[in-house]
Amino acid sequence: MSYQPGPGTIRGLRQLTTTDGRVAAVAVDQRQALRSMLTKAGAPADPAALCRFKVAVARELGDLAPALLVDPQYGLPAVAAAPDVPARLPLMVAIEESGTLPWMGGKRSVELAGWSPERARAAGACAAKLLVYVRPDHAPTFGEAEAVMQAARAACRRADLPFVLEILPYQLDDEDDATYRAAFGRHQLAIAEVGAALRPDLLKLAWPGPLGESEPEPGGLARLAELDVPWVLLSAGAAFEVFERRVERALDDGGAVGLIAGRALWQDAVGAADLAAALRAGARPRLERLLAAIAGRGRALPLPPAPEGDDWYRR
Repeated sequence: MSYQPGPGTIRGLRQLTTTDGRVAAVAVDQRQALRSMLTKAGAPADPAALCRFKVAVARELGDLAPALLVDPQYGLPAVAAAPDVPARLPLMVAIEESGTLPWMGGKRSVELAGWSPERARAAGACAAKLLVYVRPDHAPTFGEAEAVMQAARAACRRADLPFVLEILPYQLDDEDDATYRAAFGRHQLAIAEVGAALRPDLLKLAWPGPLGESEPEPGGLARLAELDVPWVLLSAGAAFEVFERRVERALDDGGAVGLIAGRALWQDAVGAADLAAALRAGARPRLERLLAAIAGRGRALPLPPAPEGDDWYRR
């Protein structure tokens, strides 16, 4: 029997979109990366500091962003309880452990122990996001990655929660920097097809070109346009102007249905003495520009039909 999403999945997907159906979520689910950024800026990087930063982003952008991507450890409880964050701001919640484990010359992603799509749904999440690092040319970690993704998909379907799959390549232990950077786009295209085969509700992908380069792999955007699942572009810490141009091309030529942006919006506010003012001066106008850029551009997120019959909930 084919999979029929329930109303929870359908409504959760709708909550990720603008009024014209483009996905536009702000990501503040970083944990290890945010700690490193705060430390580099000479600012406190303890759990309280992470919570403060995430709440500040939610406070300053929550009235603009259709949805916010948070982590369950710091972002979700702090944002959910903050009285000055819009109460109706939908929260997509990560379900993976931050970072990776070394594994037989590669890297292994794992789900966060004690957390699950079912628990995320019970905590009020509108969607679950799983980040998995994948190299199909590295058999030991590829099998592990497939198992993690399949388990998360099954759990999301049991919870009637949208499954958002972020799938990224990584550098093998014996791979030099130049080789990896040059091949990044080819790796991204290969794993995009791996992710699509798993039939998530939404794929979250990086720019399909060499690291640091403006141009995608030849034919890369056309290949992404042929995916039979919807996908969005992630910012991956790119400079804002670079990301903005990529978003426009992803929607115009790559079939993307929107974006999920984090550091490209708010990275210059990390460590600011007046965090709220820094976000209002930088992240907020950047988000406004992205929302204007995607309005009416490309295609809307396709939504599954509502289940039929008055006994849908028994099936």
